[in-house]
Amino acid sequence: MIATVAIAAAFHFDTAVSDFIAHHRNRVVYNFMVNVSRFGDWPEHFAAGLILAGIAWWRGNKKWTRIFLSMLLPSQLQA
Repeated sequence: MIATVAIAAAFHFDTAVSDFIAHHRNRVVYNFMVNVSRFGDWPEHFAAGLILAGIAWWRGNKKWTRIFLSMLLPSQLQA
C-alpha cells in the first residue's frame, strides 16, 4: 500500500517538480547532477559496496557486511 501511494505521488508531482527545476536552475546543483550521472553507474556502486562491506567486516559487524554484500548481488545479476 505504501509503495502504491509513493508511486502514485511520484507520477502526480512529476510535472510540478520538473517545472520547478527548470525555473530554478543553479550552477552548483547542475555540476553535482552531472557528476552523479557520470559516476552513478554500476561499477562505481559496486566499488562503493565492496568498500563498505570491507569496512563492516573489518569492524566485525556481520549484519552490515551481509547487507552490503546482498546489495552487490543484484548489481551483478543485472550486468
